[in-house]
Amino acid sequence: MRAGRGQVLNVFPCYATVASAQLLVAWVWLIPQWLAGIRAVPKPSPANLDALKKISLFNGFGHLVTVLSMGLGAVSFVHVVKATPRLSKETRRTWQGSRT
Repeated sequence: MRAGRGQVLNVFPCYATVASAQLLVAWVWLIPQWLAGIRAVPKPSPANLDALKKISLFNGFGHLVTVLSMGLGAVSFVHVVKATPRLSKETRRTWQGSRT
């Protein structure tokens, strides 16, 4: 049986721990590939590292927010798709200024 993040977080409500564990699993997956030569080890320049600092901060925060939202019962893709026609209708009405 496959347990989703939401199910795991209902039993084990430690959001930051789950997010950290997911990132740790990624490292456990990548480091052996780098050591075996399957993938090349990235060697960014100092300018790239400076740019990556900002991106990695937002990416890490986004990962944490994703884990939090899954634990709190965030809307699924189906709900977003079902709400799209109503949203587009309301947006059109707002831009056109009509109340029909």
